[in-house]
Amino acid sequence: MNRSALKNVVLILLLLVNFAAAAVLIHRFVSERAAAAELAAAAENYLRQCGVTVTDGILSGHSESYEIVRLSPDLSREVSTAAALLGTAERHDSGAGNVEFTSERGTLRLGAGGEIEADLAADPALAVTSPAAARRAVLELLGRALDLSSAEAEAETADGGFAVTVRDTLAETPIENGELTVRLQADGSLSLRGCWRLGSVSAELDSGSRIQASAVAQYVSSCGGSVPFQKITGIRLVYWLYPEASGDLSIIPAYRLATDRGEVVLDAITAERLK
Repeated sequence: MNRSALKNVVLILLLLVNFAAAAVLIHRFVSERAAAAELAAAAENYLRQCGVTVTDGILSGHSESYEIVRLSPDLSREVSTAAALLGTAERHDSGAGNVEFTSERGTLRLGAGGEIEADLAADPALAVTSPAAARRAVLELLGRALDLSSAEAEAETADGGFAVTVRDTLAETPIENGELTVRLQADGSLSLRGCWRLGSVSAELDSGSRIQASAVAQYVSSCGGSVPFQKITGIRLVYWLYPEASGDLSIIPAYRLATDRGEVVLDAITAERLK
């Protein structure tokens, strides 16, 4: 056999190997999709038997990746946050991981569970006249105090002033209870309420995947015939700030369900209700 014919044989063999590999991958993909669809259908059927209907197509049988992160208290971040909001401030330890900062400008309280409360005196720089200006002013102020690298914000007129909501995210996924509401009054005074992750990452505790259809079915099963809703109209993977007994704060995966009785949030791993 000459070299040219041998080369053609080798090329044909390589093509056959590639075709075989592609066929295996396609078969695996189709099998996984079929298994996911079968699991979702089984979960929907079980939910119907429990008196819960689900909007067509929203319940997934595919696995979703998540991570769990632990945050530890960070004094330097607390101090820098207080300085950005209050200027020179005094720190008071209230016990149980709660601290308070005070200055002539106002008061800032930080809770062990990520809670933040602040009340600031009037500042002409914050005396804005439109929702867009309120959003810019709040993001500029909080940008000096908090990590807003992945935050989302919106503003609306409220109570003679403006309310600006800032939401935290992790890996482009919302932290469901990581939200601040800032109220700006006409004179530039400000109040802030909500939760935020102020600590520093001390450890990545775990990573893995979860199937939402299984988590929802597990929760409904745990209700023992007393499911607090009758229809699920939406579901998505989110994160949740979870205070540990050690005083640290963990960020855990959760599922947010939109139902006919309001919003329900489930721990994605244990399927226990968080909200």
